[in-house]
Amino acid sequence: MYPHERSLVKRLADKPFAIIGVNSDKDREKLKGTIEEENITWRSFWNGPEGTSGPISTRWNVTGWPTIYVIDHEGVIRYKNVRGDDLDVAIDTLLAEMADPAPEPAPGPGAQPVSQAGDDDPEEQLQELIDEFDDAMNAFMELYRAAPDDQARQKLYEERYPDAADHAEGFLDFAAEYGGTEHAARALIWVVQKVQGEVRREATKILLVDHRASESMVQLCQAVQDDGDPAMTEAVRGLLTTSPHAKVRGQACFTLAYHAKRSAQQSAGERREKLMAEFEELMERICVEFADLPHYNGTLGEAAESELFELRNLQIGQVAPEIEGEDLDGVPFKLSDYRGKVVVLDFWGHW
Repeated sequence: MYPHERSLVKRLADKPFAIIGVNSDKDREKLKGTIEEENITWRSFWNGPEGTSGPISTRWNVTGWPTIYVIDHEGVIRYKNVRGDDLDVAIDTLLAEMADPAPEPAPGPGAQPVSQAGDDDPEEQLQELIDEFDDAMNAFMELYRAAPDDQARQKLYEERYPDAADHAEGFLDFAAEYGGTEHAARALIWVVQKVQGEVRREATKILLVDHRASESMVQLCQAVQDDGDPAMTEAVRGLLTTSPHAKVRGQACFTLAYHAKRSAQQSAGERREKLMAEFEELMERICVEFADLPHYNGTLGEAAESELFELRNLQIGQVAPEIEGEDLDGVPFKLSDYRGKVVVLDFWGHW
């Protein structure tokens, strides 16, 4: 986005407009070289040495970089994640409103074959299956990084990229041989994490029949968090009700909330309101019942609080929450310092 942002700064130099970044690189000193090389002249908050897990992006529930908010001169969020020409339209619309205020804000342009080891030790057998795929992927990546240009990389990807589906049979055979064990559960979860389609559904079905009481079902819930299959939603709903493990129930609750949120984003009217109410209720339940359980780099409670903060404070039409921090030179400043201007708030990183 750097060239586009540079063009905006140049085009709107005499307008009440600003780009404000929130940078998530861990090394602030190293980043200064990038700032100079890319001619980044606009100011950025630094998200701290935690990088993408820093306090600003965590509070704003940012999970993808870049994330863009466009904020009007009164500090109200008007657009989110607009890109390219849509970003230009959003900015120009808000600048025009400043010159000729309208009674109602304009709507936004848019808001996203394998051999099995012969050893009798199941742990070693499973690790060999995993290593076989990982070795193939590592070999591919070496070739990919050494490719001379984009055309060669694309050809490599099309011809040599390791397909996890080609390895799935070995994992399914292993799970059948050691059915009902934790080793079998791990093999099946590998399939769910890396393979799509009927093979994935088959592995999920076996997990729900033979391993429903396993603590490994946490990983199943995580693997299907972004899944759009209604059957997966019902499977996870069953785990929330029946699993003896709080970790599984907590992750199931989080995954169900995500499913409700995703469905709401694809719906409208009364159905959307109902799904968002379900999303909010499930996140509130996490804060009460499962808050201290681990979740990636933090806890389920922290993740749920970020989701609820976004729901309640970061919607189009709401005043953007204050950000106070230091820029990349260590100088303190606030987002509200730019009140009176149209602001593009860009959560970005250079990696």
